[in-house]
Amino acid sequence: MTNQSKNIHLSIQVVPLTQANQVYPIVDKAINLIQKSGFRYIVSPMETTIEGPFNEILALVQEIHEITLQHADEILINVKIHSRKESDITFEEKGISI
Repeated sequence: MTNQSKNIHLSIQVVPLTQANQVYPIVDKAINLIQKSGFRYIVSPMETTIEGPFNEILALVQEIHEITLQHADEILINVKIHSRKESDITFEEKGISI
């Protein structure tokens, strides 16, 4: 079993299935939750990558799911996880400084 206290990278893409003029405001609600979480993160055009402990980031994903469903009848959430058994995943090892 992996060590749940090690930092992972989780990339999340929120795709609200709603009217075109409502998509960005709903995505912005998800990004605001990430910004308030205290985790290190990078927002890019297609997804946001978050660095932190596995269980804590999954709890944040649940919050994102709940807040976005309050504003859209249907959403797609795509998640990618990069984890390592014995050590943290960091932005710095990938040549990214935050």
